[in-house]
Amino acid sequence: MDSQRIVIGQKVEQFIHTDPDTAWQAWTVASELVRWFPGVSEVQKLGDEPLGVGTKVAVKGAAEAEIEILEFDAEHRVFTYRLPTRYAEFQPHRASVQVKHSLTGAEVDWVLKLDDEGRSFFGIGGKAKRDADLVMTVSLEKLKELLEAEAYSTPEFETDDRASRWDDGA
Repeated sequence: MDSQRIVIGQKVEQFIHTDPDTAWQAWTVASELVRWFPGVSEVQKLGDEPLGVGTKVAVKGAAEAEIEILEFDAEHRVFTYRLPTRYAEFQPHRASVQVKHSLTGAEVDWVLKLDDEGRSFFGIGGKAKRDADLVMTVSLEKLKELLEAEAYSTPEFETDDRASRWDDGA
């Protein structure tokens, strides 16, 4: 099978101080996706098969749409999907999401190609392209905010005897 991955198009990337597996799960586990993706209140995998190529996923919230997974590689943390109809500010498109290890945690790359190229009359760009860029940027900022808040949350030490040992000079 030929790769379905989108490598040329509108790209937004976000560095997140978290474990790459945590960032991957934020994209691929429905209950995690609804925690950070703006306007999404429900995500449901259609069918009984595991998440993978050919899986259809219903997305509800600001609108309703069904996406199809075109490529899914959990080992390399990359998937490609197709949104055949408009969803809120998103025009129909294909996109690839990849979560990579970085020196400070994870890098999330989201590359999107609008089905109609999103061009204005002069071919320079247009509202669809600007809307997609805004939604992609805001979404990845929300993901970063959530994951970093959880990664750097202060643990509870009430039951930890380390503080008393420190005070006792142990």
